[in-house]
Amino acid sequence: MNAEQWNQLYPVGTLVFAYPGFRPEDDAAARRLVTRTRTAAQVSTPGDPVVWVEGEGAYICLTHVDPVSEDVWEAARTAEKPAEPEAAPETPARLSPEREAEIAARAGAASPAPWFLHDDWPGQVFSESQFNHHIARVTGSNPEPNERFIAHARTDVPALLAELAAVRAERDQARARIAELEYIAPSPSCTRCYGADAERFVAQGGATVACAACGPSEEPVR
Repeated sequence: MNAEQWNQLYPVGTLVFAYPGFRPEDDAAARRLVTRTRTAAQVSTPGDPVVWVEGEGAYICLTHVDPVSEDVWEAARTAEKPAEPEAAPETPARLSPEREAEIAARAGAASPAPWFLHDDWPGQVFSESQFNHHIARVTGSNPEPNERFIAHARTDVPALLAELAAVRAERDQARARIAELEYIAPSPSCTRCYGADAERFVAQGGATVACAACGPSEEPVR
């Protein structure tokens, strides 16, 4: 098809698949542009019928431009859209001291451990410490996961609270050790730290600055 025939059939803005390099039948990895024409077809200097399309700076030979219907074009555009990034999971609120105390209080007030399940009474949780005291009844089509959660919560919650307290204690010890190892540079004008060197520093125009290592600097000798 020459340029004149193209222009009679396809106005500027025609929806097309354009191939700047090879066609897909010549190269399976050929790059395809799902685009539209932005100029009328013209004859290039070498004599080839060409057209310019949106998204490409150079012209493309008409042999590498395929007009397509709107529904085919829209489907191709939709397929090329990058997938929406998954929303980041919400960060759970930090456990406040008040809420931790409430959890500990509830655990302390509950019937003593251990809690257990009984094969003869599915869906029910008992406390062994009070002569098989009935704790809870779980209903539904699949009660086993919930009844196991309830039964183990009696020991899991105190264990997690104890682990949290241990981790916090280790953190506090690490922070204290880091503070011990941090070096605080003395002020060069501090006579307590540098003696005569500090006096010379000030005499030569150095500023008198409070010493972070030992407290306020001594007044320079005048």
